[in-house]
Amino acid sequence: MAIGVKLCGNCNPQIPSAHILLQIKERAESVLPEAKFEKWDAGGLTMLLVISGCAVDCATRPQLCIPEISVAGEAVNLIPCSKEKIGERVVQILNNILQGGMQ
Repeated sequence: MAIGVKLCGNCNPQIPSAHILLQIKERAESVLPEAKFEKWDAGGLTMLLVISGCAVDCATRPQLCIPEISVAGEAVNLIPCSKEKIGERVVQILNNILQGGMQ
């Protein structure tokens, strides 16, 4: 599973995007060892993870026909989520998608 990662410019961060990404990678390591995090413009991606530092969520999205998970401030896929739980929630969604379930 190749997951492309796209970060915003962090002009008005409410969450530490780089730290959130690190939490996601660490949590995924044990739960989803087949998950590989790549740059958003790498080829062969199966999913896109967009992390915006605030709720404005102004990060541009590449035109890809793959599932997307969006972190925008303290929300994951538009559902409120404390910054302490974002990594857990994202990995839960990744696992659901991998198993053929819904986000």
